[in-house]
Amino acid sequence: MSSATKSRTTFYSSELSRASVEVFAAAADHPVRFTRRDGGSLMLMSENADQARASLLELAAQLVAVSTSADGPLAARMSDRFSWMLALSSGDYFCIPVRGSLVFSDWRLSRAIV
Repeated sequence: MSSATKSRTTFYSSELSRASVEVFAAAADHPVRFTRRDGGSLMLMSENADQARASLLELAAQLVAVSTSADGPLAARMSDRFSWMLALSSGDYFCIPVRGSLVFSDWRLSRAIV
């Protein structure tokens, strides 16, 4: 299989039967889209890619839940949900509002940029 085939992200649905080896090889490497004449596009991806997406969505949901809660200070809510934050000192991070959102940043990095 050529690297061009492996890097393709879109296939025609008919290619699934005509060139299944190439299609599955590409899908094992990254999610691929199948275009269809009779309906919407379909996606095929590895189980690992699906689990990674689900984990990322779960993390995003937890961040939204923690940042929108009003139960105590944000740092306490964050460390309750994400225990690894307890390893950070108060000088290692800070939170600032940016256009209605909360942004966490590394204090040392922002001092270097300013």
